[in-house]
Amino acid sequence: DIAARNCLIEPSSLRVRLADAALARDLFPQDYHCLGDNENRPIRWMALESLQLNQYSTASDV
Repeated sequence: DIAARNCLIEPSSLRVRLADAALARDLFPQDYHCLGDNENRPIRWMALESLQLNQYSTASDV
């Protein structure tokens, strides 16, 4: 999927490359929040109401 967590930036040229991190493991699990459905979500990029109400939907994923 195309997400900020899958973008690699080459510092010298600022070239962005997409990476497939599907088989990678989390190095910073504290940056993710589990909403109770056994799937972690990146809290840095989530809507505030999703975190406050503990509800996640396609409407909040914009």
